[in-house]
Amino acid sequence: MKTATRYAKSLTKPQVKLLRELRAHKLRGAKNVLGVITTPCSAIGEWIGKDNFSVNIVADSIFKLSAMGFITFQTFQDFDLRFEYADISALGMEALKLYE
Repeated sequence: MKTATRYAKSLTKPQVKLLRELRAHKLRGAKNVLGVITTPCSAIGEWIGKDNFSVNIVADSIFKLSAMGFITFQTFQDFDLRFEYADISALGMEALKLYE
């Protein structure tokens, strides 16, 4: 089982900032604020909603946060496009407590 403290100490400042901003969006009730197009097309890998964040969106960093369990992805289908939307997990919320 993953624990927040095990990985939280290795987070970079931009990663912490991204988690804080995801938490803020979640607390406001905003959903689907950051997503990536996963349908094979010319726009595959394009991030949707990155303008909602002050931190630079770097895919490698987001996928590392996901591998640590701090971010989860949910699939959303709209017309013929499929998106994976990022959301902060309970483990990510717990990890942020170490930085407050």
